[in-house]
Amino acid sequence: MKKCVFPLEILYFFCRHEEDGTPVRVVLLDVSLCRWASPCTDLAYFLYSSTTPQLRETHMDEMLGHYHDNLVRCLAELGEDPAVYPYR
Repeated sequence: MKKCVFPLEILYFFCRHEEDGTPVRVVLLDVSLCRWASPCTDLAYFLYSSTTPQLRETHMDEMLGHYHDNLVRCLAELGEDPAVYPYR
């Protein structure tokens, strides 16, 4: 399988093809909002654009805890101080 990227201003198409060239999957990536910011910005955008109010009301603490656990792990793997983002 091969991957190819087609830039279209700020929208990217990532295509995956079978050996015979048959398209298998296409993923669109819009980088118009890429910027240096707190991880909280990304988390809030994801949670409020991709979940329902009922899901947030029921599972917000669980989702935040899961996100924080993984953020801390990734920061430690990168040699950064995970204490910068306390949660619990």
